[in-house]
Amino acid sequence: MNESTESHDLTEDEKKLFEDLMPEDLNEIMDTGFTRRHFLKLMSIAGTGMLAAHLLGTEQLLARPLTPAGVGVEAGIEHAVKVSFSVNGAKKSLVIDPRMTLLDSLRERMELTGSKKGCDQGQCGACTVIADGQRQSSSSDTSILSKA
Repeated sequence: MNESTESHDLTEDEKKLFEDLMPEDLNEIMDTGFTRRHFLKLMSIAGTGMLAAHLLGTEQLLARPLTPAGVGVEAGIEHAVKVSFSVNGAKKSLVIDPRMTLLDSLRERMELTGSKKGCDQGQCGACTVIADGQRQSSSSDTSILSKA
């Protein structure tokens, strides 16, 4: 059978694959068949997807804290201080280094990332929190926390 009389019928799974990944090429594939150009395009799409999944997985792995919040962290802290406070209406208690800022306590130890580290001096407002009903920079020391 020569190429001009060959049938280019696709299975339902193949049609669905091309519809999902290469909808603009589906009619051409149905008319002329699957060419080297289509194969290379499909492999590029698949490779890009695999690379994105790999990079996303790596980013998620690197974004995790080395130790879960509150597990074994106190053992390595010299001059540790136990502090307690209310965050979003819930009572919290932490053992922290007295030099640790409220911002770092919230972001790193409690994984509350709403306050951001902007200018690192409290002037830009990115680290602002409400403490005792007042706006306050959380990049300052933890003196606004009460010792338990």
